[in-house]
Amino acid sequence: MSSVWLSRVADVVLPLSQEQQDIVKALREWKFTGDVVDFSVNDDDKDSRYEDYPPCELCGYPHIKTGYVIKNTLTGVELTIGCECIKRFSPEKEVDEHHVIKCLNKLRWKRCRVNTASLIDYYQEHGAFTPKQLVLVLQLLNKNNIPHTPACFKLKIRRGREKDQFESLSDAEWDLIYPCLSPSQRKKGDHRD
Repeated sequence: MSSVWLSRVADVVLPLSQEQQDIVKALREWKFTGDVVDFSVNDDDKDSRYEDYPPCELCGYPHIKTGYVIKNTLTGVELTIGCECIKRFSPEKEVDEHHVIKCLNKLRWKRCRVNTASLIDYYQEHGAFTPKQLVLVLQLLNKNNIPHTPACFKLKIRRGREKDQFESLSDAEWDLIYPCLSPSQRKKGDHRD
């Protein structure tokens, strides 16, 4: 960790941590919770203005579009931080996976008529969903008002069956999964039909 970043966050972290002297030790008390907040949409499901995005509560970087919640395991204090600071606590892939699993577990508690355990197993084994699975997951999350960050949900289209599913997506399904797609997947989808 760079000494510049450590000195910048020390004023925030030390008073909120049990360890009050050593910033490196204090940072070990903090863990990513799996909660991801999209500040680009407000409570009314309307787009927010860039100027209204909050700053990173750790380093002070202004206008973060996506916030990642970290929690001190000893004091219980939570901070919402930006995409660069979260990398200090967890690799990006791990952050995305944690968020997806947490959302699927929330679906489980909503008693959806879908085998969420099977979806979790598939996701953990493959690191992504098939097109039909992804559509189903996003529809259920939206229907049950479970906050989620679509960019964390990955799509897999390697096999023939997955390619067929991808090509047969309706326009509404395409619009639903579009934020989840990589640039190359978006390019492939632009040539559908």
